[in-house]
Amino acid sequence: MLFATREIWGFRMTLADRVELRESAGVIEGETERLGTAVISLALEPSGKEIAVPETFPRLFWKVLPQAAGGKLSSTRWS
Repeated sequence: MLFATREIWGFRMTLADRVELRESAGVIEGETERLGTAVISLALEPSGKEIAVPETFPRLFWKVLPQAAGGKLSSTRWS
C-alpha cells in the first residue's frame, strides 16, 4: 500500500513494512509499522454523519533559504 506524501527536510520517502486495516462490529482499526516500530495506530467508530470538507486549495508553499557567503550567513533583504 502506498500513500501520497512528500519528502521532509531532504530525507527520501520510505514505505511502511506493514499496514493493516480491519473492521469488526462497526469499529475500524488500523496500524502501520516501520522497522519494527509502530508508527500509527488508530481506532474509530463511524457515526454516519456527514463531515464538511474544509477548503484547502489554493495552497502556497514558500521556502526561504539564507544566502551563504564565505561560510557565514549574510543578511538578506526582501522587498
